[in-house]
Amino acid sequence: MKTGIMNLINLLVFITIGTFINCNKIKPERVGSEDKEQGATITIRNFQRVAFDNDGVLQWQLNAGETYYFAKLDRTILYKIDFEQFENKKSKAKLRADRGEIRKKEDKLLVWGNIYLKTSEGRILEADSAELDTETNILTSNGDVTVRGDGTVIRGKGLEADNNLNKYRILQPQAITTGGGNPLKR
Repeated sequence: MKTGIMNLINLLVFITIGTFINCNKIKPERVGSEDKEQGATITIRNFQRVAFDNDGVLQWQLNAGETYYFAKLDRTILYKIDFEQFENKKSKAKLRADRGEIRKKEDKLLVWGNIYLKTSEGRILEADSAELDTETNILTSNGDVTVRGDGTVIRGKGLEADNNLNKYRILQPQAITTGGGNPLKR
C-alpha cells in the first residue's frame, strides 16, 4: 500500500515538474501602472451603470472605457463616455465625450473633448467643453460651440442652455446659417 501511495506521489511530482518545464514564462504586469489618473481609489475598465425609476423603467445608461473613482473627494473621472437618457421608455438624449468628471459634492458633470449631444428632437450640440449642473439641469460652456437644429446652424463661443437644448443662448455668436429643410430629418 505504501508503494502505491509513493508511486502516486512520484507521478504527481513528475507531472507538476513537467508542466512547469513546458510552460511559457508569464511576464508579470503591474496593474494600474499605466493609469491616466494616479491615486484613484478604484479603477474600472469598460464601466457601465444604469438607473431605473421606482417602476423599473430605465432612466439612463452610462458607459465609459475607463473610470477612476476618488473616494476622499467623492469624484469620478471617466474616459470615452457614451451616455443615453430615457423618458417614457424612449431615448431623450445621447452624449459622447472623450473625458468627463462627476463632482458629486458640487452637483456637477464636466465633459471635455469632442462633445456630441443629440436630443430626440434632432438638436445637436458640438463643443470642446461643457458643464451640467445636475441640480438645476443647466448646461453651460465657455468654449467653442456649434448648435444645429431645424435647418439652422449657430457657431460661437459660450453657451447657456437647458439640458435638452429646448432653450439655449450662444453668448458670442460668430456665424449663423439658416435655410432649406432640416438636414437632421433626412
